[in-house]
Amino acid sequence: MSKHTKTAIVNYGLSRQGKSTTIKIVYEEIKRLYPKHRILKEECSRKSVYGILEIGDNFRVGVVNFGDPGSDLPKAFGGFIEANCDIIIAVCRTSGATKNEVLNLSKEGFRIIWVANMHSATHAIRDSLNERYVKTILDLVDDILKGKL
Repeated sequence: MSKHTKTAIVNYGLSRQGKSTTIKIVYEEIKRLYPKHRILKEECSRKSVYGILEIGDNFRVGVVNFGDPGSDLPKAFGGFIEANCDIIIAVCRTSGATKNEVLNLSKEGFRIIWVANMHSATHAIRDSLNERYVKTILDLVDDILKGKL
């Protein structure tokens, strides 16, 4: 595997924009796209996900979709760092405590890639936009895994 830089892919935005839903879909898609993955830790409910997956040759991805103020984001990030995750995929608001928690990841050697959901006033195309956005995040993961990014 190519040498890579630890990376946090962070879906940021205002409340009620679909961030958490999108990242939960990303988590499920990673498991589908990498059928030989190993689940190192997984805590899922109907709306939330916290998981650590090993894909490829000892390549670890941590995914958390709770990033509201007062959430356990610091604990989640601590778990990802302790598990030596290569990629962290998370959500946060545009400002405040959760954004600061993300920025603190740079002190742990992570580069941060900020991404945001696509939006449209046309409700009929929302699902199509979300599918494209999920694919964008999955492409980032694949490029990092392959050493292209």
